[in-house]
Amino acid sequence: MAGGKSFDSILFDVYEPIGLLSTKPVKERLRKDLEEHRRQLWLFQRLQFGLLIVLTLVAVIALTVDLSIGNSVRIGMLTTAGVSIPTLLALLRKNLQEWTRINLFLILLMNSTEKQAKIILRNYFESSLGAEEGKEKEEA
Repeated sequence: MAGGKSFDSILFDVYEPIGLLSTKPVKERLRKDLEEHRRQLWLFQRLQFGLLIVLTLVAVIALTVDLSIGNSVRIGMLTTAGVSIPTLLALLRKNLQEWTRINLFLILLMNSTEKQAKIILRNYFESSLGAEEGKEKEEA
């Protein structure tokens, strides 16, 4: 991901030291970290989208020229675009999901007290740990 940290790692950095509802404030630190990560994801998404547009235009132009002239040299460019474009779309989708999770969590933080923020954070990790344990049982 952009910035080297994921949504879960940012939450875990704040969650780990607080234990069970300690007196250390986490809401402001968490808000700042999530807003910075959201900004980095936004910039990364714009770069990916720009690259996607350029690759798509190159592929369309190459296909048009190839059809009109009959030059098979551009097949390599089309093949590269055929691999790159779906990969970029998958990355954009993944980044958009993370960006959306950050936005939802920030909305919860803005409308909560410090104690509620800690409870939300604890519940998030308890539910994700429960989901991981369920996956491990299904795999066994």
